[in-house]
Amino acid sequence: MKDDWLSFVKEIEFLRSSDSPPEQMISIYRTRNSYVEDLFEGIVLEPRRQVARELRDSGFSFVPNDTRRRLIKHRGHFLAGRLRRLAQLTYQGDWYTDSAGNVAATQKKITDSLELESEIKLRSDILTAYCGQYGFVAFWVIDSYRFSERLPKEYDFPIGRSDLGGPSFCYFYQFGACDQYGRSRMHSFSLLCGKRLLFPPIVGRHATRI
Repeated sequence: MKDDWLSFVKEIEFLRSSDSPPEQMISIYRTRNSYVEDLFEGIVLEPRRQVARELRDSGFSFVPNDTRRRLIKHRGHFLAGRLRRLAQLTYQGDWYTDSAGNVAATQKKITDSLELESEIKLRSDILTAYCGQYGFVAFWVIDSYRFSERLPKEYDFPIGRSDLGGPSFCYFYQFGACDQYGRSRMHSFSLLCGKRLLFPPIVGRHATRI
């Protein structure tokens, strides 16, 4: 199980999948920080015309200049104003309700432990409506480091970086010796950085090297 965790098995399976997420509430921003992990996941919005370009580059920008593409805030309201107004949301502190009184978004923060975690979830129908309003597509993105006290030679992983891409995803995975990052006990690290279309059209299943 630890080897699966260090090699991001579940995350890579999700990146390569063309299925839409089954959850009604979608995680649009998530961080988790501890001695063994620095995790960032979230949703970034891109203009439809730029999908092909985005799928050629695993990197991403979470704070674009275009304010229509910002879904979250870090102070006060945790959802951006344009999104709140479009969906007619009412702020309730750690959650929002829609005009019918149904929960539309939630926020969770854990700050009193050795593993700091923050997550914001948004109802999927609101996200798709917002994308339709402004002509965006939603990409699920990840940029995450994981660390181990075991030496790289103790794992059956190739050292180095692999870049992969397909019709609805792109990512790179890197594994090697942990000789920095300020974690004195750690000897190995793995890194996953990538993106996938959250609600992609029907696409082929085969990945290609990029």
